[in-house]
Amino acid sequence: MATVPVTEDPAAHFKKAAGEYAANLVEAGMVVGLGTGSTAIHAVRRIAARLHAGELSGVVGVATSLGTLQAARELGIPLLDDDLPRAVDITIDTKSVNTGVATFNEHIQGEDFLDTAKYPTATFKSTKVVFDGDK
Repeated sequence: MATVPVTEDPAAHFKKAAGEYAANLVEAGMVVGLGTGSTAIHAVRRIAARLHAGELSGVVGVATSLGTLQAARELGIPLLDDDLPRAVDITIDTKSVNTGVATFNEHIQGEDFLDTAKYPTATFKSTKVVFDGDK
């Protein structure tokens, strides 16, 4: 019986590029949601590298999974204290979404997805953020 060779996730390169790109957008003094999953871990690693290299200062992370919590602690990323309020109010320029792949950007920004011509910004508001294990 033939065996199927184990191969790397075909999207791994793109996940790493996306995570590092996002981490390069972080600026001094920001409170940053660290995300969840295989793309987010690349961002966490890049943020830590920038902090240790002196490119960033005053950044505080908010872990959104046990994986990013553990990685942030191991890599020395300062984390938001558990007793602080965690309301979030975020607005982004939808045309700023950039995957690094022009044809994918066109699809994401087109009418079938973000429809940036009709909706130039996207806003997310919450009253609280609750850490619930690794969900």
